[in-house]
Amino acid sequence: MDGDAHAAGRGGDAAAGSDSSPGAQGERWSYFGWAERPYFQAMRVFRYGLFRPLLGGLARRGLRPNHITGASFLVILLGFPLFFGARQYGLAFAALALHLLLDGFDGPLAQLLGTQGRAQGALMDMSNDVTGMVIVVLTAAYFPESAAGVPTFIGAVYVVTYLYVTIFAVAQNLLNIHYAYVVKTKYAIYVLLFAKWLTGLELVTPIMVLASVYMGVSAFFGFMRVARTLR
Repeated sequence: MDGDAHAAGRGGDAAAGSDSSPGAQGERWSYFGWAERPYFQAMRVFRYGLFRPLLGGLARRGLRPNHITGASFLVILLGFPLFFGARQYGLAFAALALHLLLDGFDGPLAQLLGTQGRAQGALMDMSNDVTGMVIVVLTAAYFPESAAGVPTFIGAVYVVTYLYVTIFAVAQNLLNIHYAYVVKTKYAIYVLLFAKWLTGLELVTPIMVLASVYMGVSAFFGFMRVARTLR
């Protein structure tokens, strides 16, 4: 389900021709498979063009990509649970939108400054992405009867399977094990949570169940490939 038919065997074979450049190191600290990378690169170009008019001003004020990532992290860590728990759902989703907007700025700013693709920045960006998902879903699961809540058990299972599939996707990249893709579901979950609050439409729970099954299977195959490589 995550491109197993395209997966290569052991990582050692791929490592012989691996690229040790900073950009390549940054790509390894990600959860993108080889089939996703053209899309990832296209989005990188699009975001740079979109935010280019603002980037120079940010750089002149001494802001660096890690500052933007840190601000995005704090917004989601403090803003979403606080407002959601207070039933200020509009403000909670505004905090989520600001988190995503800031998360979109760090890569283009790194590109402008010539630091894009470094492993440290890639690790921070990925950690911010995953932390945002964990906070949003666990907050919704902690308030299951709220206007945008989800059943506690289903939310917890979704978070666990998401973390496992992320861990093994990154492990495969670090070990140069080629896999095609892993479907990312968090943005769909964000949209469905917002739709549930706004319209009462309950699609987020069944989609979470399906996504958890998919990610569980993907994580299992990822684990098996990593285990075979480490033997």
